[in-house]
Amino acid sequence: MVPLKLPYHIPASLLGKVRLDAYLAAQLPAASRAKISASIKAGLVTVNRSAVTKPSQAVRGGDRIEVSLLPPEPCTAIPQDIPLDIVYEDEHLIVVNKHLIVVNEVRLRAWWCT
Repeated sequence: MVPLKLPYHIPASLLGKVRLDAYLAAQLPAASRAKISASIKAGLVTVNRSAVTKPSQAVRGGDRIEVSLLPPEPCTAIPQDIPLDIVYEDEHLIVVNKHLIVVNEVRLRAWWCT
């Protein structure tokens, strides 16, 4: 799959220089700054049609940027045999009476029992 390229034209009214990663973080609020920096380092970002690999690259008003973000990491969730107290279930909804010791989000220390 070819990554989507997002074009940005920095307004000429922008005075001074801005870091490329900071500018893109403001334009792409759904993407983390780490994901943006990694995409820049991977050569997926161009400024004025030249590949850039430094997140600290300065950009200014009038510059044209094209961005492709790295694809998300594949999910490696492994199903666990955890006894569940299912209160209600239909084709659209499930209600579970979760025990206190069962975590409901992945943490570094508890990724195996989620």
